[in-house]
Amino acid sequence: MQLTLRAVDMFNDLSIPFWPDFQSLLNVLRNETFNSWDHDVDLSIEWPYGLNFANSKLNYTEIFIRKIEKYGFTVTFRPKRKLLSLKYEGVTSVHQSHVDIWLWSRQYSTNHSENKYVLELLDYSIKYKTRLISHIYPLKFATWLGRNITIPYDAHTIALKEYGTSYMKPTVFRVNCIHNLFNVFFLYLAPAALYCLYNNLAFLNLSSYDPTTYFLLLQFRVVVTAVIFQVIIHIRYYKRLTCIQWLSLFILTFGCIIKQFEHSSTSTVSVSKNTTETEPLITIGRTIVLPSFTDIHFIWMLVQVFCSCFAGVYTEYLLKNDRSIQVDIMLQNTFMYTNSIVCNIVLLILFEEQQPSMTTTNNFFNTLKSIISGQQLLVPLIILNNAAIGLVTSLFLKSMNSILKTFASALELFFTSILAWLIFSIPISGSTCLAIIIVSTAVYLYSTNPVVNLPKTSVEEEPTVIETITISKN
Repeated sequence: MQLTLRAVDMFNDLSIPFWPDFQSLLNVLRNETFNSWDHDVDLSIEWPYGLNFANSKLNYTEIFIRKIEKYGFTVTFRPKRKLLSLKYEGVTSVHQSHVDIWLWSRQYSTNHSENKYVLELLDYSIKYKTRLISHIYPLKFATWLGRNITIPYDAHTIALKEYGTSYMKPTVFRVNCIHNLFNVFFLYLAPAALYCLYNNLAFLNLSSYDPTTYFLLLQFRVVVTAVIFQVIIHIRYYKRLTCIQWLSLFILTFGCIIKQFEHSSTSTVSVSKNTTETEPLITIGRTIVLPSFTDIHFIWMLVQVFCSCFAGVYTEYLLKNDRSIQVDIMLQNTFMYTNSIVCNIVLLILFEEQQPSMTTTNNFFNTLKSIISGQQLLVPLIILNNAAIGLVTSLFLKSMNSILKTFASALELFFTSILAWLIFSIPISGSTCLAIIIVSTAVYLYSTNPVVNLPKTSVEEEPTVIETITISKN
């Protein structure tokens, strides 16, 4: 709100007529304080330099930007769209609140017999680019954000044309918003199903591996995440992974392999009655060692790694997608957890045959009863802990990226090894120490050259730059 008021004061000080536009115009007409479906405020102005547009040889754009910067704003100019974005000085976050300045110019038109000139938007990406001057001028006053501001003379006609008859309904009841909510809700079904499988496999794999080995093997997800990241996320980003970033990823994988070699050489299993003669088993004394490539637990680990990687990258894509970015992040978390509950219920029904004497309902209520009675005190703590992890992860992916998240997860190795030693008396072997050192080296190497990507606002838009053209002395 403060950013918007500063922009309003600036235009008043510069004596430049302005008006709230697009979604922000709806906020004024509906007397809403802010637009909960977007991260910006839209203000329109008529280009103050007449027919000298933003693409003229004489760089009036830079002159205008310099005027705005004197008021303490950081100005980003998008050359193709002729759009100015204002933020607080020093703020560089992509999704930080900002004010978009839309530029309109007077153009001669033969399509409107009653008006020879119309206002035409310089941005190519908007559906309705032309407005009658009589719909804009003379500007009239309205109250918004506790101030008297100017709005188009026929604001309701403009809103009706662009948003249909439902534009005056409250936000939650507008048809386009409800449709968008349902779309975003069902988009979260895929990552919810993957996370559901991931969480259930976590219990299975933790019963087969010690905690340190488990978390080290999970670090395979870094390289897998990088590959999926390049396939999915690069569509919305300009930067790809650099050589140093790939090197750090492979060093991290090498550290995981060292730990896996140790686990393969020490893990033993007893001979099962249903073991067939065709299984490639190695006998040592009275025990049998399964090679890692035939270890079913290692295969489950690979499945868990893939679920984690694809779900994480796809969730990042949804959080930064143009459609879902208009939905509050906590509402998106609600969608994710609702879908997760549905997926877990389906999984519970599918595995009901494990206890054929009990129905799914009995399984659920017996488990709930044991938790409430205090027999399983750790279960609610695990639930709360994992729920907190999910909420923090969504905030992390919203402002950062999947690869940085997996590197941050590698720091668990330090704490996991120490806690496993303190709680379970699991010794920290030499190979474990070496693997942790290698993983730490990879994390440090990546930290020197992390992934920093800029989102695209449209498919055709070029990277955000500030146009600089030398001003002629003449």
